[in-house]
Parts: sequence; structure tokens; C-alpha cells
Amino acid sequence: MSTDTVLYDHPGPRAKARNLVLTIVFGIALVALLYWIYTRFDEKGQWAGALWQPFTESSTWTDYIVPGLMSWQQSGDMMFMVILGGMASTAGPVLGTFALLFVEELLKGWTEHWQVILGPLLILSVIFFRRGLAGIFYKPDA
Repeated sequence: MSTDTVLYDHPGPRAKARNLVLTIVFGIALVALLYWIYTRFDEKGQWAGALWQPFTESSTWTDYIVPGLMSWQQSGDMMFMVILGGMASTAGPVLGTFALLFVEELLKGWTEHWQVILGPLLILSVIFFRRGLAGIFYKPDA
């Protein structure tokens, strides 16, 4: 049997180097973002325990937070973000999340019936971008 897989092309040396560089860049960006969030919270005294106390009560989770995350629309949105961005890369789901949220907010500001426009756009993106939006930057190793 062959060890090659149909769903994923084995990366060559250039692709492995590119993946390493992108992983480091996104890691540094993530650390910088987390530091910025921490300092903003610290400046405004948001780390006080009394402010976070409601999250330690089970009723907050069972009545408000978890039910909102268990709807099929939420899980469908998350799956579509991954598919839209591209499943074969690390940056794909992140790119899909930004793209979907950006287009959604843009359309919400434009019309009340934004779902009518967003649906066909998403279907067309799946049809024409088989590797997701991250596939735009894909260059097969020759």
C-alpha cells in the first residue's frame, strides 16, 4: 500500500520552511495580542476578583453561556469558518474566521436582509476556492 494520502499533499522543504516561519509569526502575533489585552485589562482594573465572581457560579454557565454555544447555528458558523479558510493549513481557519465576520458585518451595515446575499457568496466560495481562502496563497512545490 502507498503511504501517500489523497486529502493532503506532503509538504516539500520550501513548504515546511514556510509553515515554520508562519507558525513563528502567528505565535509572536498571538503573544503580542495577549500582552496588549492583559495591559488594557490591567489599566482599567479589570483583574479584580469581584468582577470575575459571576463566572464562578454554575448558574451563569448553565443559564446563559452554555445554551448560547449549543445551538446548531453556532456550530455551523464555526464549521463554515474552517471550511471557508481552508482545512489543509494552520492559518486557514483563522483567515476564514476573519473573512466571514468581515463580510457578515459589512453586509449587516448595508441591508437588513444580509443573509440572502451571504448565503450564495459562501456557496460560490466553496465551489471556486477548493482549498479555501488560504489556497489562494498555495503554490505546489515543483
